[in-house]
Amino acid sequence: MPQYTSNMDLYKVDLETDGNSTFNIKTMLNDNWDKIDSKYDEQEGRIRGNSEVVNEVKEDIGDKSELKTEEKSSLVGAVNEVSTGMADIANQKANYIGNTKTIDFVQKDNGNSGSSKTIDWTQSNKQNINVNANTTLTFTSPNNACNLMLVITYTGTYTITLPEHKTVGGNPLEFSSADGKRDLLSLYYDGIDYYCMLSADWQ
Repeated sequence: MPQYTSNMDLYKVDLETDGNSTFNIKTMLNDNWDKIDSKYDEQEGRIRGNSEVVNEVKEDIGDKSELKTEEKSSLVGAVNEVSTGMADIANQKANYIGNTKTIDFVQKDNGNSGSSKTIDWTQSNKQNINVNANTTLTFTSPNNACNLMLVITYTGTYTITLPEHKTVGGNPLEFSSADGKRDLLSLYYDGIDYYCMLSADWQ
């Protein structure tokens, strides 16, 4: 009896039973070629489908040079960086949950002010700055309403100009603006406006 291949079901001639039979072009040749061609078309379709999926993924995640991570040369490195960041956040939450009596902040050091400086309140609620020139400050607003604190230290007699804000009675804030002095600027951000109070000349 004739046999068939296990994977593609191709017809195989049995020499004992088919040896003296007339060569059947359809059964022994054409049908086999049709099966091979059909299998090829099936595999080609899978390859095309995989290519489309890869292109869709590439469109979703973009080029690796556009990743919002410090690590851009390696996708694996970028993923590891994100994982590390998530682990840090988890640790911070665990520390917060474990300490219900106080809330701790890491104070961000903005270094020297120069003539202009942006205070990014999304980085920390507590920040400090060293005023070494007449300085105009700008604020990057926090994500939600919160209390903020800016410690201001002077290395000379310099002025400070704040972005739009509100004060008690609308009166201007009187900064120390003198070498070696230190002021504490307390702010409340309500999601729209900054309400400021100044404690000047801490010694």
